[in-house]
Amino acid sequence: MRVVYITESHEARAGGIPTVVDELARQVRGQGAAVEIVSVGHEPLPAPAGAMLRNAVPARLSGPWRWSADLKRHIEAAAGDGAFRIFHLHGIWLASHWYGARIARQRRIPTIMSVHGQLEPYHWTDRGLLHSLKKSLYWRLIAYPAFRTVRVIHAITPQERDHLSSLFRDQEIVLIPNAADLEEIDRALGRLPDPVGRESVIAFLGRFHPKKGVDILIRAFAEAALPRQWRLVLAGTAGKAAYMSELQRLATTSPARDRITFIGPLSGAAKWQFYRTAAVVAVPSLSEVIGMVNLEAAACGTPTITTYDTGLLDWEAGGGILINPKVRELAEALNLLCLADTTEWQRRSLAARHLVETQYSWARVRQLWWNLYRSVLSVQERIAALG
Repeated sequence: MRVVYITESHEARAGGIPTVVDELARQVRGQGAAVEIVSVGHEPLPAPAGAMLRNAVPARLSGPWRWSADLKRHIEAAAGDGAFRIFHLHGIWLASHWYGARIARQRRIPTIMSVHGQLEPYHWTDRGLLHSLKKSLYWRLIAYPAFRTVRVIHAITPQERDHLSSLFRDQEIVLIPNAADLEEIDRALGRLPDPVGRESVIAFLGRFHPKKGVDILIRAFAEAALPRQWRLVLAGTAGKAAYMSELQRLATTSPARDRITFIGPLSGAAKWQFYRTAAVVAVPSLSEVIGMVNLEAAACGTPTITTYDTGLLDWEAGGGILINPKVRELAEALNLLCLADTTEWQRRSLAARHLVETQYSWARVRQLWWNLYRSVLSVQERIAALG
């Protein structure tokens, strides 16, 4: 079996999709499959060990579609004669996805498409009326006609599955959640100094993007009735200048301004230490399909506050708190979790880790992917046998 992951970018700045693709590639390689990644970008990350990366540099005038003549050539090379191959598209809006679906159809390669939340209602209207109109036209005239023959549409959360079912009415929708690599996380934690206790810190880690709800978090922190030792530490990659200016304005005019700190992006040991020493991680996203921050923090034993919009409908069973992305609801959740006594906090910490172990670990999820890949490939083999 050869699995070809076709994605819009394998660059660090592309956010969470390259991370998901790399981890999935590692897990599938571990099961014995050959793996290729086809991407577009100027500075791609290295491929995981044992995987092949075919990266195309976007044409100078390709615009946001990120077209490249090399892209088509790379996808055709990855397709080969089509035998014993699976195409797995990650994303939906760019040239790599369109070419991948088109070439898969021509060579009768079974295809799976992971949408990664890109068709959620928030993303149809988040950039204004004109952008929404352009998106709708592209969907109707170009995207959907290309993807209507994709064998399986992958949803990450139950909400995404329900929404995708309304867009792909005649196609199979399969639900497989994101996952955390607990073995890797535990190795990383084992290399850190022994913890001396949790700090009175509410942590945020992620992109500074409006959909992440950082503005809601800054307002809620000021509104929460927390003792003065509590601090809000915001870590992540800077977003667009206008939004960063708004966040800085909110922070500097907040009644809690002396307790709000922005720091840069974190990775490696610094990231795991950040999770492990915080008392609470807050992820008040307006739109998200699970969000790896929730899984990673919970794997470190840190309860998180997140929203129903992340699709983690079982999160409160794991010690976390689910809210709507509203200032008052988040402030009340911060009060509840930050002011919990030691026994209650430890109960939530253990429950958070247990939920990830049983529902969102690669030990469970990789078998779901392996079973899906085998099933779509067996359908291809039966079709080939019939001529």
